[in-house]
Amino acid sequence: MSSKDARVNMNGSSDPYYRYTMPCMQVKVEGTTKMIKSVLVNINEVASAIGRPAEYLVTYLGQELSANSKIDKDDKAYVTGAMDTQKIQSIVFKFIRETVQCGNCKNPETSVHIEGKKKNAVLYLTCKGCGQRTDLDNSDRFIKYMISHPPSDADFGHAKTAAGAVGAALADATAADEERKKKKKEKKDVGDDEDDGGEKKKKKVKKTDAPILACPSHALVPDQVVEFKNAEMDMATQDRQIRELHERKNDLEAYIYSMRDRCGESGDLGAFIDPADREKFMPMLEEMENWLYEDESEHAQKSTFVAKLDSLKAYGGPCVERAREQEERPEAFKELLSQIEHFSAFAVTTEAQYEHILQDDRDKVKGFCDQAIQWANGKQAEQGAKKAYEPLCVTSAEIRQRAQQLSWDCNPIRNKPKPAPPKPAPEAAKEKGNGSPAPPSEGGAEGAPAGGEEGQK
Repeated sequence: MSSKDARVNMNGSSDPYYRYTMPCMQVKVEGTTKMIKSVLVNINEVASAIGRPAEYLVTYLGQELSANSKIDKDDKAYVTGAMDTQKIQSIVFKFIRETVQCGNCKNPETSVHIEGKKKNAVLYLTCKGCGQRTDLDNSDRFIKYMISHPPSDADFGHAKTAAGAVGAALADATAADEERKKKKKEKKDVGDDEDDGGEKKKKKVKKTDAPILACPSHALVPDQVVEFKNAEMDMATQDRQIRELHERKNDLEAYIYSMRDRCGESGDLGAFIDPADREKFMPMLEEMENWLYEDESEHAQKSTFVAKLDSLKAYGGPCVERAREQEERPEAFKELLSQIEHFSAFAVTTEAQYEHILQDDRDKVKGFCDQAIQWANGKQAEQGAKKAYEPLCVTSAEIRQRAQQLSWDCNPIRNKPKPAPPKPAPEAAKEKGNGSPAPPSEGGAEGAPAGGEEGQK
């Protein structure tokens, strides 16, 4: 007999007269090291001989081996890992002992029954030989799987043998008797619900208000909320102080590197710092840079960095200001001269819209412009005589303020409105009886002749 046709007793014994046999399990290892699996070649034949679905046997093997087990769409069953055939066969014997054999006569010809529903469901076996009921452990994980996946008797189950015919008939008779009792009880319950008139009695329903209980809250108590808020504020304050400390330190470091390059003789601020001040300022920058990388600076406060930066700005600030003024001062003088030209042209204009401006007012505007141009020329000459690193005699802000003052002095005169035109004199009222003929009254001329005619008559 070939290995494919070899059979083994279901109880695992070597008794040659034991009549319940099944095919030996055939296992084939496939795949690589990362995805190796053991294919159960004849799982359907073995499951059919046992009388249980193949899904039961595959699931049981996976649980016992602590491996993934599956039947794919091609009806190919396997468990992950390289499994030994003898080990697989021993687990199949265990499956038969625990979930198939009768607890009384050890007969593997049993049927599965489920009582109850959902959580109250109970699974038991009925022997087709002796008719005995065998209750299984419903707390077991695999038994729970069987309850949720009941077998189909139409597809699985043993053919009745001569030895088990009596037991099977007894089991069928017992099941039929239980079915008759169930129907009789249902019929009796229906009869009790009907009254003498044949109508069903209405069931009394009592309605009660369900109490609503407040669930305990997991919120923090007020004292804890205040405590946590204070702690959060303290942490936020600490973070802000640390951030400001680092910002001041970075400001000092950036200022040192910037001024060291700019205040050199070839730097853009070199011409605006006094040579004597440069000799003092450059060593100060180097000394401050060395201090930044010492341990003392790691523990310094924010005020220390601010004070050291201010001490450096006492030398670097004036030269930065002089360089800025060197760029902005010409533009400020240009704006002032533009204002002077504008108001000087107004003082001598003959346009019709300004013909109401008196000559005295025009002379005032001309005087304001002369003062402004004299001031501008003087400041330009004075500043031009100074060296770039010497103190300023005029700033761009002062120049723009002078231009604003000129505008305030001249605009009220320039924007003076025209006087209103004189009102016309009223006509003299004509006196009554000044010799002019009065207009004839209606019917007066015709009345005189009529009166004469009446007098003649």
